[in-house]
Amino acid sequence: MSAPVSVPAIALGLALLVMYLAWLWAFFARIRPRIMDALGRRLGVKVAESTGFIDAGTYNVETEDVPIRKHGAVWGADAVITVLGTVGVAAALFVPAFLVAESGALLPIEAKLTGRGARLDVPAEAAWPRDARSIVVRIDVRNTSREPLERCQVRTADYRASDGYLRGTTAYVDLPTSAARSLDLPLEASRPLASRTPVRLRLDCADERHATATLALAPR
Repeated sequence: MSAPVSVPAIALGLALLVMYLAWLWAFFARIRPRIMDALGRRLGVKVAESTGFIDAGTYNVETEDVPIRKHGAVWGADAVITVLGTVGVAAALFVPAFLVAESGALLPIEAKLTGRGARLDVPAEAAWPRDARSIVVRIDVRNTSREPLERCQVRTADYRASDGYLRGTTAYVDLPTSAARSLDLPLEASRPLASRTPVRLRLDCADERHATATLALAPR
């Protein structure tokens, strides 16, 4: 079963999409033509957007007997401006939004909107014996929803070589309304940890993420 999409994430995505479409209209209708006109004046040539079948939408030099380097400057500048104004702006808008949604920062807002939420409490720091490759950490979870939550499990959110492929999951539990449980989270790594390591944890209930937290592991 695939995880349901977060309501705040959908709202944020739609808002960003509307903003991006508005930007594209302004960019192609206003901003890009003004930039290319200014470039043409700087080079002392007349530039215009082509309506030809092959190169439609690109800017070309219309002045006759112009050195090839000025043609190249116009074509190159148009390509760079178009990429920055489309792909660059899209990356600037959607990549940070994706990172925010993936971090779990929107989960409290989603819980207030849907009435379905949970809290994940972890120790400020857990000791990891220097020669050990596994430990068990006690994790507290609480149902803050207006309804029961089923098949709840705490697990590591990342699987990275830099952390020694640290991984772990708790047993599944059901959480009645307002109920709290203490769970043992076994953590394993392919090698002993060499330095203080933050580990992202997530609480999923019925394949739906409800809470995140960061646990610090300190070798001792």
